[in-house]
Amino acid sequence: MKLLIAAFAAAAMFGTAASAAKPAQEASLSGDDCILMHLVRNHTVVDQDTMLMNVYGKGVYRVDTAQACFRSAVSADPIAFNTRGREKICKASQLGLQARSGYCAAQSLVKLTPQEVEALPRKLKP
Repeated sequence: MKLLIAAFAAAAMFGTAASAAKPAQEASLSGDDCILMHLVRNHTVVDQDTMLMNVYGKGVYRVDTAQACFRSAVSADPIAFNTRGREKICKASQLGLQARSGYCAAQSLVKLTPQEVEALPRKLKP
């Protein structure tokens, strides 16, 4: 039960932070933080709009969508990535997602700091 409460608290924290941090214009990742899609190792569904991805050698990234892309998905479900012909992703607009609920586009793509990753409940770590 405590783990469930911690998961809800983390989901609420990320949901609030994600909605407050969504800029009017899309921010890009820096060159070193761009994602090579063949290095994505795992993912975790946080809530209906948010997914965390573990990228080998880079860290953990938060992907937010506006269409409730993950409303019926669980972390064990496969997520297909549509990268619009690119292997290297530096902006959210370059990434599409296919989940159980259908196709949707990424709205924001943010690399988490090591402190943010450490603060995640174990169940949410990808």
